[in-house]
Order: sequence, then C-alpha cells, then structure tokens
Amino acid sequence: MRGYWQRLFSFWQRYEHHLGVGALAVGFTFDLFLAKRPDSVVDNLLLCSYLFIAGAIIILLNIRARRRAEENPAEPLLLLLVLQFCFGGLASNLLVLYGKSGTLAASAIFIALLVSLVLGNEYLRSRYSQMRFNIVIYYFLLLTYVTIAAPTFIFHSIGTGVFLLSGGISLLLIAGYLLLLFTSVLRSSNRRHRREIGALVLGVFVVFNGLYFLNVIPPVPLSLKNIGIYHSVLHYSTGGYFTTYEPAPWWQFWRDTSATFHYTPGASAYCFSSVFAPAALGAPI
Repeated sequence: MRGYWQRLFSFWQRYEHHLGVGALAVGFTFDLFLAKRPDSVVDNLLLCSYLFIAGAIIILLNIRARRRAEENPAEPLLLLLVLQFCFGGLASNLLVLYGKSGTLAASAIFIALLVSLVLGNEYLRSRYSQMRFNIVIYYFLLLTYVTIAAPTFIFHSIGTGVFLLSGGISLLLIAGYLLLLFTSVLRSSNRRHRREIGALVLGVFVVFNGLYFLNVIPPVPLSLKNIGIYHSVLHYSTGGYFTTYEPAPWWQFWRDTSATFHYTPGASAYCFSSVFAPAALGAPI
C-alpha cells in the first residue's frame, strides 16, 4: 500500500500542472450548459455549494501546508483537484450569466479577466503565493456571484445603488471568511500578510466597481436572450411572436439569424430583441 501511494504521489508531482488544468477544464465543461437563469434555485444552490467547498478547501490546504513538515509531506491531491473543479464550475456558470447579459464586445475585458484569474492559479507554486492568489480568485468569483444573487433574491431591483449594496455584502462575507482564515492559519506574527491579503481584496473590489462605472460590466441579472434583424415580426394576441429571418450558416451554431441581411427596396427591416428579467424585478434604484 505504501508503494502504491508513493507511485501516486510521484505521478502527481510529474503531471501536477496537467492534472490541475484537467480538473479545471472538467469543472468548466460540466457546468457550461447548466447556467440558464439567474433566479434558478437549483443553479444558485450549486453556485453556493461551489463557493462553500472552495472556501473550506483553501483553509484546509493552508492548515495542512503549515503542518505538513511535521506530519505528512505528501501533496493533498484530492483537495487540490476538487478546488480546481469548483473554480472551473464557478467560472463557467458566471461567464455564461455575464455573457448573456451584454454583448461580447462590451464584456470582453471582464470575461478575459475572469478566465485569466482562474487559469493563472496554475502557475504559482509557493504556499503563500498560492494562498494569496486563491483568495483573489475566490473573492472575485464571490463578488461576481453576489452582484447577480443580491438583486435577484434580496433587492428585487437593479441599478447603481443595488450594485454598490451588493458589493458591500460581498465585502462583509469576505471579511468574515478572512477572519476565519486568519484565526486558523495566519498568526499574529503575520500581520504583514494580513494587510497584503486585505489590500488585494480591496483592489479587486475597486477594479470591479471601476469596470461597472465604465459600462464594461453588463447590467446583471438582466439576460439578453435573443437579438437580430428580421424581415417581419408579428405579435400573437395570445402571446408570443412570429418572425421571418435569414438563418445563419450551419457552422455558426451559436446564433440563429445570419450576420448578413439582404434588403429588398421598399421592404421593412425589424430589429427584434428579448431580454430575460427575474420575476418581481423592479425599477432601478
């Protein structure tokens, strides 16, 4: 049995980067098509589960890393892989929800930032660097989730005021989490580390708010369902719409309407879009 574990640890040390990226990719792919509605109870329970598990694993990894010289030098294989899986699942869900809430061009910087933060976790090796970066990733994902969940389930409204209040809730949550982390991992001799971690969290908060006021972050939890140029749009009295349009080429599987519109002189062209909003969502505050 001891030889088996030694071979397993040797395999992990040799392919650690590939296994971590693999777990991240599996988590990302597994949840890629699950995020449908920001008010879905199932989706939100899944996201909360990921946040809880990822937060617990970060603490456990750092407690174990502080004690492993005395107890066990083996790498915590399962914990690391589960953490990457949770990060991947969170990223895919939030990317889908934010991506649906605005054009790709308007949210490209935000999406690139989210992806780079998650994937960048693979390139840090020292324990303290990993802890700092994991916390940055964790808070970024927590913040992006709260800005969707709070307007949907707490405020039932959107707008600048709600966005700032949601950010305040995320700061309270991460403050409680960091207090638990500092109590269980960092001691009084690591005050500099505490200040650095706090500064990183505040930096994420400031940058995120800056992106919002620059209109880079879309107005979540509103979700753009469809948009296109149509030859005709008819509204049924019983509800629903009938449209005629030019279908996209078969290889453009991500869209329904063609990017090219053939206009006939004297005919009409209609721009039609539909936006999903959670139930009971009120006016902006």
